[in-house]
Amino acid sequence: MLKTYHEQYPEIEIHLKDANPAEHVAAVRNLRLDLAFITGSQPHEGCESEVLWHERVFAVLPESHPLAPQQLLEWSLIQDERFLVSESAPGPEIYDYLVQHLATLGRRPDIHTHKVSRDNLLALVATRHGLTITSEATTGAQLPGIVYRPIWGESLPFSAVWSPQNDNPACRRLLSMARTMAENT
Repeated sequence: MLKTYHEQYPEIEIHLKDANPAEHVAAVRNLRLDLAFITGSQPHEGCESEVLWHERVFAVLPESHPLAPQQLLEWSLIQDERFLVSESAPGPEIYDYLVQHLATLGRRPDIHTHKVSRDNLLALVATRHGLTITSEATTGAQLPGIVYRPIWGESLPFSAVWSPQNDNPACRRLLSMARTMAENT
């Protein structure tokens, strides 16, 4: 989408910002960010939002892990594993997602938070420090020592969030393009 947008509107400069959804929504509300693409489908006060696409959820395992040969995983197969998440976005979101799917009465999942980038987190997975999860779009990063396996029945909605007070035509064009591309996939 960004490639196509840049080809059609080369004079418009886009600045990307990584942050957690709450920070993005606050920036959209305060007109410091034109448009945010975030996981989830919940409404945000003072903002408009629209689910544009869904992505499957994948477990990231070391290629030497006993479950690596399986082409599809279920939560029950990985519930007792150690999970790794980053302290920075989207780590806190992933942490909450893991707790939601793996916590049972009287039992908390084994989740370790690290102050590392996504690439370094994947390197930790490759060296058998634990597993992590990711969305389908990030599985294109093929790093030595890891494999991606979809988790049966799991997908995440991705939404566009914008302020109804934002009258930036470049934002409206990008949102329109995102809608069109989402409809055609």
